[in-house]
Amino acid sequence: MQVSKLAIGTFGQARCFATSSAASARVKTFSIYRWNPDEPNKKPYTQNFSVDLDDCAPMVLDALIKIKNEMDPTLTFRRSCREGVCGSCAMNINGVNTLACICHIDKTLSKPMKIYPLPHMYIVKDLVPDLSNFYEQYRSIEPWLQRKDESKKGKGAQYLQDVTDRAKLDGLYECVLCACCSTSCPAYWWNGDKYLGPAVLMQAYRWMIDSRDEATDKRLSKLRDSYSVYRCHTIMNCTKTCPKGLNPGRAIAQIKTLLCGMAKKETPKMDPEGLLKAQRHIVNAILHNNKISTSNDRTCECTADLPPPAACEPWMTGLYQYERMYRVTKSLRIVGKQTSLGACKPPVDRWSPPPVDTRNFRGVTNKLLGYRFLLGAESRNRTGTEIENGTAAEPSVESALESRAYTG
Repeated sequence: MQVSKLAIGTFGQARCFATSSAASARVKTFSIYRWNPDEPNKKPYTQNFSVDLDDCAPMVLDALIKIKNEMDPTLTFRRSCREGVCGSCAMNINGVNTLACICHIDKTLSKPMKIYPLPHMYIVKDLVPDLSNFYEQYRSIEPWLQRKDESKKGKGAQYLQDVTDRAKLDGLYECVLCACCSTSCPAYWWNGDKYLGPAVLMQAYRWMIDSRDEATDKRLSKLRDSYSVYRCHTIMNCTKTCPKGLNPGRAIAQIKTLLCGMAKKETPKMDPEGLLKAQRHIVNAILHNNKISTSNDRTCECTADLPPPAACEPWMTGLYQYERMYRVTKSLRIVGKQTSLGACKPPVDRWSPPPVDTRNFRGVTNKLLGYRFLLGAESRNRTGTEIENGTAAEPSVESALESRAYTG
């Protein structure tokens, strides 16, 4: 009798434990759009999948990956970064265009999550839309910096931009081209072949107002028709659905003001080619033993008008390097007047082109300056009076090499 009671008690405990586990399980239903091009006679349909939220990460993309890995490997969708920066996993979730990787799973278990591809787009398979037309429209706006002078001398150069001019690009450059805004726009549904759509137009405006770009008139002339821009009827679905919180509607409105002449592109507050010019002057001074004038904190001009060696220009890209070279060159000046950088050139057998590394000042700039950098370390030990009177002797390369100021 005692053994029987013990068995009943044991089974009773096990039965209670199973009931408790079933009650605590959080199962969510996902209703997913399915269509296979290999079965053209079969109409699109929705398929339900049940996912235990306790065994799944919190984002919709995590649930889709779990379904594909554990339930149906034929489920097809795009994904890449899982951080909301690539735009690959754009889809319609519960009626809203968004990115699956940054969309949280609804915790209401009684309500299934409905997942569809981006609306009004041709479908490749399941949740994968055909974005060929979208990318072709993006290509048509020529999304890159364009300068009037496209000669080789400007190739690979870094163009300067003032802080205030740079701030104008905020809210524009963050677009990840996910097409959530364009596929939520009724005007784009009706005229997708002619109307460029919110995403492409916002990118067009981003390049129009860039202070470094000189093709604003050309870009505007391409949009002077009845469809490219003016099909926007300010429905503002684009702004409401943007997963990055951007405002394409405002960008389109700004393009309209530029087209009708109510606004004009402002003059750049900084010469975009200032860095390229300064680089050439510094190369001239360093490699040709010329004099440098540093009358203020933002200018660095060479007194001689000698063409720089073409092979040196690719080394000198990067504002960080220019600032460093400016400081080193200024240290060679010692006092507030021009001073020769030295008459001796580095030996040929010791000179080699530096590697292309825009981050390593010691590995690039020091080599570019050659032994002038070493001479500057010794020059700092001389007094300003000696420099001004011309009585101080120029340091030699050999003496500079012996100093401990340079550690390579």
